[in-house]
Amino acid sequence: MSIASTKYRANLVSVQVSQGDIWEVHTITERYIIEKLIDPGPPPVFDPISGDDAELVLSDTGGPGGAGVIPGIGEPYGGGTAGGWMQTALVRRINWSMDPKGATFQATVEYSTRYFYSDDAKGLTPENEDVTTPTSLAPGVFLPASFTPIFRTRSMKLYRDDPGVTPVDEAVDLTSSDIGGVAKNKDMQVRQVGVRLRMYIDSSSTDIVTLDTTLQAYLGTKNNDDFLGYSPGKLVCEGASLNHLENEFYELVIDYLYDELYHNSQVPQLGTDGRPKMNGSNYADVRWARDARTGVDYNDIWASGALGESYKYQAYKGVWY
Repeated sequence: MSIASTKYRANLVSVQVSQGDIWEVHTITERYIIEKLIDPGPPPVFDPISGDDAELVLSDTGGPGGAGVIPGIGEPYGGGTAGGWMQTALVRRINWSMDPKGATFQATVEYSTRYFYSDDAKGLTPENEDVTTPTSLAPGVFLPASFTPIFRTRSMKLYRDDPGVTPVDEAVDLTSSDIGGVAKNKDMQVRQVGVRLRMYIDSSSTDIVTLDTTLQAYLGTKNNDDFLGYSPGKLVCEGASLNHLENEFYELVIDYLYDELYHNSQVPQLGTDGRPKMNGSNYADVRWARDARTGVDYNDIWASGALGESYKYQAYKGVWY
């Protein structure tokens, strides 16, 4: 394929395509031979090319439709199928090489993207928590997401064993009465799970300022809806980070913490001396208590439409299909 302007002619001599899995960078590489025209002819007359022409070729607008003879940095790939991944690939780098005689330039144009095309993608709608009943999504491009649990425990002082009051996700953060049970004074281990959610974000679709605002609203809160298989009140958002991968793509990481006691601990009532009040050998008053936290719908993190449904399914299932 040959593209000519009033100053240059570019001949596309090769195209290489490299496509990987959903977590990988996918690339397209085009190689052009560029000649400098004195007269487009026919027959064309060429002039020796110089190092300055590497810049002049990209600023030339004398080609078809006012474009140059090769794409510039940031331009999308011109081929591929509509709705496919190749059209999301943008020019990231151009390597120039002049032949020893100065007659032509070889320009190697490199495109890349992190969008992955699938015609077999599945998704979960915002209200669907059942990974066995996904929605089949229309063919299109998607970005990856994953959920990684890290299992651990925390130590809690057990003042009452077999309490009559079980900690639940109540509106209050301190039970209204003594929890009952058998007097104890020992440590116990409470099961916890560190939950890490990862997803790739396209900042040209979701800007960084919006993400910053969203993440700030999550920090220190608890879930008020089912999220990642955890019932309301059992997750808290401990932290988040946004890491630049390359170009417009970022990695969003959010850390949550599950606690089997809804993050409650047994707290005895204290006397004026700062010690627990006692009733003989028993503690006079013991209650379930936890930090006060605002409830937030964590499902708002999923993007709208097919991309968000794919994110959620990938996090729940571990694959996109």
